[in-house]
Amino acid sequence: PRNQPWLVLLVEPLHGFTFAAAWCATVTYASRLALPGTEAKMQALINGLNFNVAFALGSFAWGCASQNPPAGLGFTRCFFLDAALTAGWLAIWASGFAAARYISARRRTRR
Repeated sequence: PRNQPWLVLLVEPLHGFTFAAAWCATVTYASRLALPGTEAKMQALINGLNFNVAFALGSFAWGCASQNPPAGLGFTRCFFLDAALTAGWLAIWASGFAAARYISARRRTRR
């Protein structure tokens, strides 16, 4: 609610846990992708892409979009657009995960 902005303080601590889990998964995946002896370079690449390039592009895009109309969509519309995009991405990811599990199960039964 707009008249109770302090309520965000109840949810904000979850960001630390989710960010830590996502970053641990990213670091582990990057180290698995790296060739032997190039793990540090891969970590530097992932760090640079995440904290520099991705943040810059995201800040620029949402900064332009969240300006008041007619220059942008406005903050409230950007919030709902972000929520819809997040839900859509979750649906795509979940369907891909379900398809991978289905394919894996079919491969195991064929053997």
